[in-house]
Amino acid sequence: MVCGWRKNRQDKLWTRRLPSLVANWIIGLVTGVKIHDNGCSLKAYRASVIKSVALYGEMHRFIPAMSTLTGAKITEIVVYHHPRRFGKSKYGIGRVWRVALDIITVKLITGSASRPALWFGLPSFSVLGLGFSALVVAAAMYSEPQPSEWLVMSTVAILFFLLSLHLLSIGMIGELCMKTGNYLPEKVLRPTIRTL
Repeated sequence: MVCGWRKNRQDKLWTRRLPSLVANWIIGLVTGVKIHDNGCSLKAYRASVIKSVALYGEMHRFIPAMSTLTGAKITEIVVYHHPRRFGKSKYGIGRVWRVALDIITVKLITGSASRPALWFGLPSFSVLGLGFSALVVAAAMYSEPQPSEWLVMSTVAILFFLLSLHLLSIGMIGELCMKTGNYLPEKVLRPTIRTL
């Protein structure tokens, strides 16, 4: 895959170039695919690579990161960028939240597509530890004259235990989905996922 890089962008600094710089840095940090310009739509793909990349919603920004699941090699080439002469851009600061949620989704897909139990299981152990800690504190408060504090801490412990069980269950369901497949119709091309 060859990605375009608008090295000398002809956009406004505060509303376009600076947010783009920060977004590209965060995307590179989270996904591990460090290219300069994820927003440049000038890209060239090998047909076998792009056909096996599962895209939906506004995931077009993350085509390079998603293509690494198929084992694609990525390079960049500097392209010319001309200033906008007509119309008004639809992109701006208001799209930050959507991009942030998409980054989390891409990290989940690229980082744990082949091991969802690990992705959800490790945090569940931390939450379980917090539950045991809250239970110990609640046990220490049990003999005190104010039962409301003991009740609050024991409720917190139970909530942590339930959250831990919930995260572990999600990981197990993810593993089952990975092992049994997605049962898409034959006309839909299934993405090839590289196991880590």
